[in-house]
Amino acid sequence: MRPVSASQLITPAIERTRLLLFRPFAWKTFLKLSCVAVLTEGFSGNFNFSRPAQSTSHASMPSPGNFTITPEWIALFVVLGLVFLVVGAILFYLIVRLRFALFNCLVFGTTEIRPGWRKYRASAGRFFWLCVVVGVVFLAVVATVAVPFVFGFLHLFQDSQGGHLDVPAFLAVFLPLIPVVLLIVCVAIAVDIVLRDLMLPHMALDDATAGAAWTAVWAAIAREKGAFFFYAFLRVVVPLAVLIGVGMVVAIPMVILAVCVALAYKISLALAIVLGLLAFAIGIALLLGIGGPVGIAVRNYALLFYGGRYAKLGDLIAPDPPPLAPLQSPA
Repeated sequence: MRPVSASQLITPAIERTRLLLFRPFAWKTFLKLSCVAVLTEGFSGNFNFSRPAQSTSHASMPSPGNFTITPEWIALFVVLGLVFLVVGAILFYLIVRLRFALFNCLVFGTTEIRPGWRKYRASAGRFFWLCVVVGVVFLAVVATVAVPFVFGFLHLFQDSQGGHLDVPAFLAVFLPLIPVVLLIVCVAIAVDIVLRDLMLPHMALDDATAGAAWTAVWAAIAREKGAFFFYAFLRVVVPLAVLIGVGMVVAIPMVILAVCVALAYKISLALAIVLGLLAFAIGIALLLGIGGPVGIAVRNYALLFYGGRYAKLGDLIAPDPPPLAPLQSPA
């Protein structure tokens, strides 16, 4: 497969997705692959962390004396933290296995999840630990960078206890935080693309170690820095634009349905529950019906782009036609 510009691969990626999901169309296959794509691509994730509402009244703020941290509470927090850590690690490992299974489906044109689940067990295990190490290092770097800003905001909070906020001091701490956050987000996106789009194929097809996969990826990036940068840009912007556009269209009927649930609650609790379950079912259907195909299209886009830079992958997903035999003059 010859290298192709990132902008020219959007249509082929959509076409490969259409052939996999809709030619022929089967509900079982569509729902299965869409569910795997949603789980592995992260379209079902919610990255909005809710914060409890804070009141400016000192009377409503809990006094430190009202709650005492005892050794029993500390032990409980430690146990809960360990439980969440173990459960989260298990779920992430299963998602990694599903990523390799979906990779197998898209590369070899199969709709069966089980073969890839079994075939790449060892490679998925190495990729899992690679992601864990990279995640720990990334969080450590982020925590180190955040320390000065944390102390700066704590100092502002202590100075504003009297009800007066020093606006210039607040801006002096907040404004430098904006480019730092943007830089962290860009680095996180770049790391995710390198791991999932570029290193994973080497670890799956070549059974490569993390070091060998990174060496091959870095050599490919060094040869075509501009092409990889443009690919990363489109890889993020195009799916985001699609989801925003679809979300704006879908938001109108969902808002109407939410208003109906609120009005039904005033009439009958049973009716509100029925409408709430209906809204939940519609939300799941939209998530699978939109997020699934978009996730598979993103994976196909990544495979097509890197397939032109990684011969073994390119030969599997889009082999070059055999050369024509030379013409022979008639006897």
